[in-house]
Amino acid sequence: MVKQSLLFGVDFDGDGKAARWFPVPKSKAIVIDPARSFGRPIISDAGVPTEIIYAAFQAEDENANRVGRIYSVPTARVHRAVEFERSILTH
Repeated sequence: MVKQSLLFGVDFDGDGKAARWFPVPKSKAIVIDPARSFGRPIISDAGVPTEIIYAAFQAEDENANRVGRIYSVPTARVHRAVEFERSILTH
């Protein structure tokens, strides 16, 4: 039971090794993958680091639509990245 809870969101490769982690439960919007962006949290389908999206969000007066256009990322993904960054900043 404990082992399962520690492995939530972990994808394994063909050899049974952990390959990537989706840290937001029930979502694949954010991924930590050592093979992409040096293992920094990124928006899965866009490859943009969440910290970059968050910094742009703050710089653009919290305008998610504008940030989405700048980085070619859907607004919903901008919000996910911002939520993720805020969650790790408060813990």
